[in-house]
Amino acid sequence: MRPRPQPRSSGVTGAPESGVIALFFTVSLPYLRAHAGRILLTLLGVIIGVQGMVAMGALNRSIIASFEAGLEAIAGDARLQIAGAETGIPDTLAEEALRVPGVTSAVAVVDGSLTAASDPSLRIRTFGIDLLGMVGTRSPQFPREHVHIPDELRFVNALDSIALGTPLLERLGVAVGDTVRLATPSGVRSYVVRGTLDDFGPTKLYGGLVALLDLPAAEDVFLSPGLAQTIFIHGDPAVDTDTLATRLRTAIGDRARVERTEARGQQMDALLGSIRIALALASLVTMITAFFIIYETITISIEQRRREIAVTRSLGFTRRAIAGVFVLESLLLGLLGAAGGVAGGYLLARLSLATAVAGVSGMYFTVAPGEVSLPLRETLVAIGLGILVCIAAGIAPALGAAREPVAPVLRSARGARTTTRSPWSPGRGLAAIIAALVVFMADLRLPTAGAKTAWIILGHALFLFGMAFLAPGFVRAASLLAAWVGSRADLTVSLATDFFVRQPRRVAAAASAIMVGYTLVVVLGAVVHSINATLSAWLYRTFGAEISVGTSPGLSSASFDPGLAEDLRRLPGVGSVEIYRKKLFIYGDRPVVIAAFDRANRPDGNPLLLVAAAANAYEDAARGDAVMVSESFAFRYGAGLGAALDLDTPSGRRSFRIVGIARDYTMDVGTILVDIDVYRELWRDARLTYAHVWPAPGADVAALREVVNRAAHDDPNVTVVTNAEFRSEVEARIGDLLRVLGSLQVFACAVAVLGVVNFVLAALLDRRREIAVLRSVGLTASELGRIIMTEGAMVGAVGAGVGLIAGIPASYFMVKHSMLVAMGWSLDFRFPVVLALTTLVAITIAAALAAYFPARHITRGAILAGLEME
Repeated sequence: MRPRPQPRSSGVTGAPESGVIALFFTVSLPYLRAHAGRILLTLLGVIIGVQGMVAMGALNRSIIASFEAGLEAIAGDARLQIAGAETGIPDTLAEEALRVPGVTSAVAVVDGSLTAASDPSLRIRTFGIDLLGMVGTRSPQFPREHVHIPDELRFVNALDSIALGTPLLERLGVAVGDTVRLATPSGVRSYVVRGTLDDFGPTKLYGGLVALLDLPAAEDVFLSPGLAQTIFIHGDPAVDTDTLATRLRTAIGDRARVERTEARGQQMDALLGSIRIALALASLVTMITAFFIIYETITISIEQRRREIAVTRSLGFTRRAIAGVFVLESLLLGLLGAAGGVAGGYLLARLSLATAVAGVSGMYFTVAPGEVSLPLRETLVAIGLGILVCIAAGIAPALGAAREPVAPVLRSARGARTTTRSPWSPGRGLAAIIAALVVFMADLRLPTAGAKTAWIILGHALFLFGMAFLAPGFVRAASLLAAWVGSRADLTVSLATDFFVRQPRRVAAAASAIMVGYTLVVVLGAVVHSINATLSAWLYRTFGAEISVGTSPGLSSASFDPGLAEDLRRLPGVGSVEIYRKKLFIYGDRPVVIAAFDRANRPDGNPLLLVAAAANAYEDAARGDAVMVSESFAFRYGAGLGAALDLDTPSGRRSFRIVGIARDYTMDVGTILVDIDVYRELWRDARLTYAHVWPAPGADVAALREVVNRAAHDDPNVTVVTNAEFRSEVEARIGDLLRVLGSLQVFACAVAVLGVVNFVLAALLDRRREIAVLRSVGLTASELGRIIMTEGAMVGAVGAGVGLIAGIPASYFMVKHSMLVAMGWSLDFRFPVVLALTTLVAITIAAALAAYFPARHITRGAILAGLEME
């Protein structure tokens, strides 16, 4: 009878059988310190991914917080507001609201921007308050003790009266009683400074660049007489907010909306949705890239320590302890990467906040720069995702190390095996790709930006991982081609291909990381080229006139007086003047664009790029009971031809029928297109955003442009550009995006460098004896270096080749599915052929150069030491 085997001792005094911590300090830390440079490069993938998500959340939260701070400064402690069409609501609703039980105060406010005539870059946030009605009390937004108006009656009786913030007075170098010239939506006006504002509330928030007008004067400048922008409601604290809102809705009916004051913040959040989706997708790609880089790094680190692992196993450490220590290494990488990502994201948000705020203020609402704060939820999600990516990447190599038999390793002096087990399989790859196709083909109209982001990320993550699962198959096919080429090439290429074909699974891990980086470049390039091609066709139809007179882009830009269009029509050489108006509009508590088109003055009578329309659509729109909508609006709201739209106008709610679907890329929130005459009548807004000048037959465009310049010279809010200049500006912006793609090419090459360095290091450790033999028979170090660099180039080319195979369908799905889900935009697909080919070449060259340094190190080693290895 055999004696019962005794439990093995750990071999380490006091070490538990599952001594993960002991192994970490004796095996992991020395290795990590010895390879700190490569570990740091690996961490960059995690840092970049976490950084992007943290910066995205911080910027979004900071912009929203800044907007809410501005709203709070304007609204005070108002719980409700009365709002309607952006063209204004009757200011008499304030008096009606005061008669509602529970309302203690109703303040009508107009909010806009003026600029100094001498310095157009000096934007002055301007408010209109009913100063006559508030005499003796003043509004909560501008408390009496902080507004200094020596003669209040004179102030309200003169439309040229203005009160300025004290810092603004100092900047302009004026005092009470002086005259200032300010550019208004209706041209330059002269105002007399008859009051000052302390650095308090809105004045403090906007750095003192604040002006105060009496309500009628502000209505005359920004809207129309009798129309205010918002009425803030202060209620009795004893009355429930919802109850008070119900009472107000009963009193006001469909003439305006009654909503909580935070509704505007939610609208701003909706406007920023597409920006968040773009940043989230960029973060996704870096996270997936980090996964493959970390997987390869940990796999190589395990192979380089196979003998150490076998020794620790022989000393009594369990398989669980072996697996645990490598999972712990992954966790450490994740924690360090997450910490670096949070710090980097905060720094990136701080550096980008001013630019982001300027962009938002130019496009949507005026926002004052505030402090950067890290939103808890988004930050924790980014940290958790970074850590999970690292742990997930380390689990498979860790389990492989734990299952490795001890005896064969100890009998071998080599520290690494020649093949690498891989969890990837074609079946899983095909399943993931099929799941991605299901996601891409789903017809979703998701309500929130977060849901859209999650759905888009799910589809592209499944597709990229599916391609990674299939990568070994592509590598095997490349190996067959490489073997065929090597058999017919010189010694350098023949040996390089021989090295390459031995380890298809290890090549697949490096190629997968390169594939993801390459796919990022191709996908974003396809988006830019597709937007460029689609916008060109749309701009040709919408802005086809030879000369355009208009304000700056964006929905917060100024408008100009319609009298300028009439002056332009009378100029010699002018055939017709097509007018256009766009403005932000609230539909169902969500922001959209309302645009008024002018068919009557369009020479071809077709100002819109219609993709579907009812018979006589333009005529129906001109009668006032029908509208067109953009593709993005139809997609977001499920509103097709024949559907009814109920829209708030200053004269009450009106019902319209949709008679056309048009391509419109003004903004991604959706556009409602209204006949210009109907818009002017119902919305009581005659102001213009553009006037497109069509020359008379035979007119000289250059001479006409000079004449138009002189006619528009007195209005600083408008610029005059030719069609060629306008298109050139658009092309310049597209060029900026293409230059950004150039930086992404650098990122893809950096990924290739890191992947190839990892691959070559592990491969060379496997082949030390073989390299020594080659050296001993006369192969020079430079020849070996060329062989290994050729092998690195092959790895880079295969990774980029797989990326090209993945990039074509991924870019198609991004353009035709993800852009539609995220923005509601239908784009014509264009593949960036030149960008794809140049990136493939750049990655191949970068991979070859990356192999030089490890090759130089290994080929200069002692030949005898290599020959002594078993």
